[in-house]
Amino acid sequence: MLAEKTKVNRGDNPDAPLITITNHHEGIISRELWDAVQEERYNRSRRTREGLRHSKVHWFSGLCKCGKCGYNFIISGSTKNPHRTLGCRNRQLYGKEKRTAMNGELIGCDNRTVDERILATVMKYLMQYVYEFKADLENEMMKEIGTMHDNIAPADTSSIKAEIDKLKEKRLKAVDLMLENLISKEALKEQTDFYDSEIARLTEKMSATQDIADKRKKQAETVHKAIERIRKLSENDTENTELYREMVREIIFPEYNIMDIFLSGIPLEFHICYSVKRANMIHLYEISVDSCEIIGS
Repeated sequence: MLAEKTKVNRGDNPDAPLITITNHHEGIISRELWDAVQEERYNRSRRTREGLRHSKVHWFSGLCKCGKCGYNFIISGSTKNPHRTLGCRNRQLYGKEKRTAMNGELIGCDNRTVDERILATVMKYLMQYVYEFKADLENEMMKEIGTMHDNIAPADTSSIKAEIDKLKEKRLKAVDLMLENLISKEALKEQTDFYDSEIARLTEKMSATQDIADKRKKQAETVHKAIERIRKLSENDTENTELYREMVREIIFPEYNIMDIFLSGIPLEFHICYSVKRANMIHLYEISVDSCEIIGS
């Protein structure tokens, strides 16, 4: 007699293994698209947990990082406030006291928050600086491209490929020797294992050689794009936040009155010091850039 019970098979019973059938009918969407969507959902969930979620409201979302602990700077403060602040996620989660958590992780950060108006002032100054000295920056980047091109020699993998071909020939000869009873099966296995490992090592080496050449080529292309972007930069673009988003690769806050700004494709670091004079504890009174030092990559 059948028992009136429902039992869920979770695959943990060796006497009733879980059987999974895949691709047994045509789906509404392709398997590749499904996998891509699941991967993007996972990445977005991870970014949200780590404070890296991208916001379309603020051009600087996901670009700012704490120079003291390495955590991201995220937007904080009330949405009713027209001027938001950026703060270290580490400090927001664990406070400013530095300590070691039970899992051994260093937590806590004493880096201060930064009003977004400070960032706006510094970026306007930087864009004016880039506009004013764009000819000098272009010359510097052209030199960098020249150096890159000197290092982008065609990936010569012919010698490695020749070694691989020789090893494959030796492996075939070893099989012939075994078929002619000149060597044992054990000796054949030993030789083929050696040949296979050497072929795998050389194949990896050949791939790495090609990857280095491709990487250098992409770096040169990125610098070329940066040069074109700077050439098109006009005086009216100094407050263009869409351009900020396009040009800025990363902003690091080592201290409250310091920003290190990295622009996409430009192999230079802009080390900027600024000052803030306050009328009271809430409203900013005056923001000024004290210095902008360019540091080579």
